[in-house]
Formats: sequence, structure tokens, C-alpha cells
Amino acid sequence: MDLSSQQSIKDCVGEIESQIDRLDVLMNNAGIMQTPYQQTEDGYELQIGVNHFGHFSLTGLLLPLLKKSPASRIITQSSIAHK
Repeated sequence: MDLSSQQSIKDCVGEIESQIDRLDVLMNNAGIMQTPYQQTEDGYELQIGVNHFGHFSLTGLLLPLLKKSPASRIITQSSIAHK
């Protein structure tokens, strides 16, 4: 899955949904940092497109599977590389 592509995220979630009926844990890990200016195929600045919009979309699309597991958890972490 390419977090810089909303279509790639949707395709990946579709594949996940075809293989499992619930999700217990989703861990959103740190993305990219200090890249030269680029845009995603959806027109967002690359860093915010991957690190924020990508994870937000992935989480939202997986929420129905997460809700099927009563003790599900979403963990979002980031890097301290900005320091």
C-alpha cells in the first residue's frame, strides 16, 4: 500500500476486507519527513498527504472492521526526527 495514494489505500482496505472479518489492532507508524517538495497523485503536499491524510483515510476505512472487535485499539505513533 502506498500511503501517498488514496486509491492505493482504498484498494488495500478492499483486499483486507476480503480476507478478514474483524481487526483487533491498527498501528499507524511514522511516515516520511523532510522530503523535497512534491505532491501526491491526489494533489496534496507529500509529507502531509502521507503522514496525516494517508493514515486518516486508512483508519477511517478500517473502522468498520475495528468496531467488530470489542477490545480493538488504534495506535498512532510518530517520529522524534523533527527534533
